[in-house]
Amino acid sequence: MEVIILSDVYAEGWIRGAGAYRLATELRKQGYSTQVMDFCSRLTEQEARKVFDKFITSETKLIGVSNTFMYNDGHKIFAQEWMLDLLQEYKDKYSLKFAIGGNRGGMGHYDRAAQKLFDILVTGFADKAIINIAEACRKNDLSLLKAKKYNKQLLVDCKHEYIYDDFQNSQIIWEEQDCIFPGEALPIETARGCIFRCSFCFFPGNGKRGSNDYMKNKEILREELIRNYELFGTTVYDIMDDLLNDSPEKCQFVYDVFTSLPFKVKYASYARADLLISQPQTLPLLEESGCIGMQ
Repeated sequence: MEVIILSDVYAEGWIRGAGAYRLATELRKQGYSTQVMDFCSRLTEQEARKVFDKFITSETKLIGVSNTFMYNDGHKIFAQEWMLDLLQEYKDKYSLKFAIGGNRGGMGHYDRAAQKLFDILVTGFADKAIINIAEACRKNDLSLLKAKKYNKQLLVDCKHEYIYDDFQNSQIIWEEQDCIFPGEALPIETARGCIFRCSFCFFPGNGKRGSNDYMKNKEILREELIRNYELFGTTVYDIMDDLLNDSPEKCQFVYDVFTSLPFKVKYASYARADLLISQPQTLPLLEESGCIGMQ
């Protein structure tokens, strides 16, 4: 595989993260053979070596780490004490480049132990940047990237460079190599961002008030749902949006798409209870569209 993306699952519900598979979708569309490896903070060293030896070869140019659902304890990236050393071993063997990004930690998350391993730090949504990063690694020339120096690493800030502006038409295109289990709940985005700008929130897509451009095109979303059903029988989802019920309009949007399907869907998502009280008309919309859980 030319590109490997290491990820993990959300432990409370064993849900895969959407980010790694969004990037894999874009890479595959551009002809990069790509494999996502989940459960990376849960592997034994023997298991890790077995799976790395299968996919990491002389063809591999880039290994990315999606830290959104990785081990969350202080400055550690992986739960295993030996994982960074093991990855360094493969980096030295194949002259690989390593990148890390995701919705957790910020720059302060990368401690000195990781500075030797990672060549590129990525902040923000990397749907577009990942292609440029892969191309630079394929050509073995990171100077091609629009990036700043951060300590001894390169920082690709997707809020200012490689801005992705086509979310409305984006999808996660799952493939057989992603090993979808029967009955598995898949992650999906119906929107990216939130109309609120809460002080505690570090997600990059907040403050979308008065705009519907952060929601996916209805037909694109419906196509995505139907394809997953036809290929994998998928009827259960975890909607990965920042906030499912940030507006009545968005609740109506979800209702319109999900109730138009020729099969029943169940889903869970992030929501605010106070909005269900202040906008009581939204609760039946969510319930009738298939919502079975809100966090």
